Amino acid sequence: MTKSRVIATVTLFLLIATSAIFLFKQPDSSPNHEIILAENASPLSTLTIIAHEKGFFKQAGVDVKVSRFTSGKLALDAVLGGAADIATVAETPIMFAGIAGQDFRVIATTFLSGNACKVVVRSDHGIAKPSDLKGKKIGTFAGTNAEFFTKRFLESNNLKVSDVTIVNLTPTDMVIALTKGDIDAYMVWEPFIYNGKAALGDRAAIFEAPGIYTTTFNIVAKPDFLQAYPKETAAFIQALRLASRFALEHPTDAMATVGNYTNIPVPTLEAVWKDYTFPVTLDDNLVKFLTEQANWAIETDKVKPPAPDYRKYLDGDFVRSARH
Repeated sequence: MTKSRVIATVTLFLLIATSAIFLFKQPDSSPNHEIILAENASPLSTLTIIAHEKGFFKQAGVDVKVSRFTSGKLALDAVLGGAADIATVAETPIMFAGIAGQDFRVIATTFLSGNACKVVVRSDHGIAKPSDLKGKKIGTFAGTNAEFFTKRFLESNNLKVSDVTIVNLTPTDMVIALTKGDIDAYMVWEPFIYNGKAALGDRAAIFEAPGIYTTTFNIVAKPDFLQAYPKETAAFIQALRLASRFALEHPTDAMATVGNYTNIPVPTLEAVWKDYTFPVTLDDNLVKFLTEQANWAIETDKVKPPAPDYRKYLDGDFVRSARH
């Protein structure tokens, strides 16, 4: 064999070997990053609950580790602080985060209800109707949709915030404070509506105000996560689509799953399920809700103006690209 032919043969061998090594070193194209989900463990997070409890995350090809929180605000704080990748959260904490200049993106809305927040009252404290709240101590969680609902509920009953004493409490502490008699009422979402009634029995009553305020629950992540893990994020949204379809087609099973996860009896969920819808969408209605609440926060001196353009915080690419 001539010298030139030997060189050519060796060169060809090296090219084949190098190509093989390159092919073996290519990363797996399937999603493989474990997503840490900061989840408010309530019916407002129904789609993520169903997705991980029924195996839809695995079916979509994404690994999800769930961290449970008592509010969406705390879940969002975990994402903003780098302790989690994705949060389930209502629009009010999103509004405050936007005004504060935090860097995040809303990638889907997964819950809508005009009757998600309610008032739990001590009926043995002389409260038989909403107007009886005047002069009473009312618990709410500042910076959350419960606080905005409190404002709306009082206004709808010809009361001002100055007519009551507002006590800032976490949802868990609301139940404890009401049971001890330290407050007269609180305004919040499930499962703490049920928890309060269960703890107090006949001494508690529930006031509803359907239609005065629309609660949304949303999926939020930081931009750097979305840029680093687009395939995992797309798979996450696909799993939520599967969960949404399941909730629509199998409501009894869906309620049992959520009830078991949140410790709410199924009959209690059945009474409120009609007020809930579980889309996987993202549109300008959320911008309208965020702007409305930002104006409220500015008018009440909770924050300084101006309100941001909340459209810049929405990223609908994953919802649009997810398979139906």
